[in-house]
Amino acid sequence: MVNIHKRQMNKEWKRKAGRPIIAGITAGMLMVHGVIGVLPSQAHAEASDVSIRNWYLYQRITVPELKPSWTAKVDNYLNMNETYVGVNAIAEEGKVFTFAGSKLIALDATTGKQLWTYGKDLTPHITYQSGILYGLTIDHKPYALSAKTGKAKWQSGTSTWIDTYNRTEALIPTVDTLYVIKGSTTFALDIQSGKLRWEADEPLGEGNGTEYLRESNGVVLRTFFVQGALTSLQLNAYDKKTGKKLWGHFGQGEAIQIKDGLVYSADYYSSILENDESSPERKWKVNAYNLKTGVLKGSQE
Repeated sequence: MVNIHKRQMNKEWKRKAGRPIIAGITAGMLMVHGVIGVLPSQAHAEASDVSIRNWYLYQRITVPELKPSWTAKVDNYLNMNETYVGVNAIAEEGKVFTFAGSKLIALDATTGKQLWTYGKDLTPHITYQSGILYGLTIDHKPYALSAKTGKAKWQSGTSTWIDTYNRTEALIPTVDTLYVIKGSTTFALDIQSGKLRWEADEPLGEGNGTEYLRESNGVVLRTFFVQGALTSLQLNAYDKKTGKKLWGHFGQGEAIQIKDGLVYSADYYSSILENDESSPERKWKVNAYNLKTGVLKGSQE
């Protein structure tokens, strides 16, 4: 009886003594859990596709090598002494249009299969609008052809070649006109026939024109880099039918908006002349001109 009683007492003592131990462990686990709860959770991100390290003297760009779906051998204009600035590859209608052997070629965008070729010794410049491709021959005569078949619609008899220091060049098709920009010279051709309508140049631009061109209500707007006390932009307006220069304003940039017969343009020149580089205040002046006459109708700073 004595031994049984002692064993029961020992069990009861161990059970009671174990309570604070278990409670202590539980409290410790809760405390640890609470500490973990207030710590910031770890963030994980996928590996970047392109990695750029720029804290060295020279940037290092790391790009993973991807396996192409198909490849095609095309003309490499990077081998020229001066990289050609024209658009020599575009993708439209499920096709890729580019140049190979100085010919315009069409490739199936899914398979890379060559669908058709056009011309020879072409200038590597191409643009697209509404199923039609527009480009330039070797002597810079514009042409138009079907993007689907490669069949020519027309080739202009007018060469748009201009030997300029700044080789700004652009093909800009609109609803009824194909504009060809060469430096400070603008050519306007009938988009259905390729016949030259007019040619206009800004002599003060000295070949330094931009690619900006916009039509509105029978007026064509263009900008040029013109030398004055300081070189600045100049905004010109031309009659769309004849190419006659309607007006020009030195120091004015491209149209921010054309509305209700007014052209809103930022004044780039006045701010250059002001000696307030140390002042935190800056002024941005917008002028409003009559679209047809160029008369100043208002200004806003």
